[in-house]
Parts: sequence; structure tokens; C-alpha cells
Amino acid sequence: MLTTPPRNSMECEFYHMAYKTLAHLNSKWWYRLIKVLYVLSFIFLLVIANFETYNLTSGIKSIDYDKTLVKCEMRDPPEPFSVGSIDVKIDKVFFDDKGSFDYKGYFFGHHGYEIKNILSACNDKKDMRAFSSIDIYIFQRNIEIFRSEKDKSEKDRLFERDSKLINSVYDNEAKARYLDFSIRFFDIVPQYTYLTFFKYFVVTNITIAGIFELLRRIFYYIILGRLRPPKTEQSL
Repeated sequence: MLTTPPRNSMECEFYHMAYKTLAHLNSKWWYRLIKVLYVLSFIFLLVIANFETYNLTSGIKSIDYDKTLVKCEMRDPPEPFSVGSIDVKIDKVFFDDKGSFDYKGYFFGHHGYEIKNILSACNDKKDMRAFSSIDIYIFQRNIEIFRSEKDKSEKDRLFERDSKLINSVYDNEAKARYLDFSIRFFDIVPQYTYLTFFKYFVVTNITIAGIFELLRRIFYYIILGRLRPPKTEQSL
């Protein structure tokens, strides 16, 4: 706070600026322009950030990995276990409105690692090394052939032919085209949550609001010398 009268024009300007109020700033065109740009920037950043949050969480409703269960459809299957317990994440696009799992569609995607994890857990976790080295598409096809009603010679022929065909391609979608999906090794029962989106939404919006409020206070401190300037005129 100045205790002596200003001695020149620069000190006079600083003296008066130190006691300027929001009402005074609102009379300036450049300040009103800054306010408009500030509000537009705030709204624009909120829209972009929340859109990204929506994409990150795959919508307002997302899969709850700790409650979504894998049910193994094999001989002597283990108790249903959560996909989260075996480090598997699955997009909700693989479930229809009734919660039915798109087993075939899952094989057509790039989910080899996840499928091997599920198969390992469905058989026995001690067999995980064995499943890590197999081609899951050949494995699926071999079981399809084995459980078919064809005679042994035809099965042997199909084993050899289809294994070579699947080995001849590298893309998962191309490999999946040789499968008939007459059997399913597992099913997945989804459970949903809104909490993931809500947490990201709250944190994102509070962070953006906090940053913009900090910028506003810094601006006031630079221009008016106060973090919280008064709204109305005060006597000097």
C-alpha cells in the first residue's frame, strides 16, 4: 500500500491501478474482450475434455471388470471368475442389449493375449505356459473337428488341412474365417458400472475449473495487485 503521494505520472498510474475495482475493469473494452475469450476457452476445453472422458470410459456405462464373470464351458470347469482377476479387459461392444457375449466376434479381433489368459484360467493356471505358445485358432479348429460327427479319416484330413491353412495366414481375422464356432470354450457374463465415467468426469471438470480460477486470480494480481479485488469503488 502506498503511504506517500505519487511523485510522477508512472507512480500516479500505479497508485490508481492498485485501487482499481472490477467495476472499473468492466468499463474497459479490452477487459470485456478478455472475459469473452476466457469464457469461450473454458467452455471449449470442457467440451473437449468431457468428450475424451466419454471415449476413454467407452461411454457413461462401462464394463465392471471386477464383477464381469468368465464361465468356462469345458470338462471340470473352475468356478466362474472375474475378467479382472486374470488381467483381461473387454469392450462392451462384444455384448448385445441382453448381455450375450459375441464369442465369434471376439476371435475376429486382436484379442489373442486375452483369449489365452482365459483358456489358461479355464484349464488350470499351471498350464499358462502351454497356452502361451499355442495358436488359439488352430486349437479352436482342432476341437471343432474333434467334436464333429465325421469319421476318423475325415477328421485326420481336416486336422492336417486346416492347420496348414491357418498357419499360412497371419491376420487374426483371416485365421478366424477357417473356424465354424460350433463350440465355445467360455462365455462371459457382463456387469456394468457408471462409477468409472463419474470419477473421470468429476476429476476432469474440477481440474479444469481450478486451473481457470488460478489463471483468473493471477490476472487480477498482475493488473490490480490483488487476488480478490473489490467489485465496487472504494475511497482512496
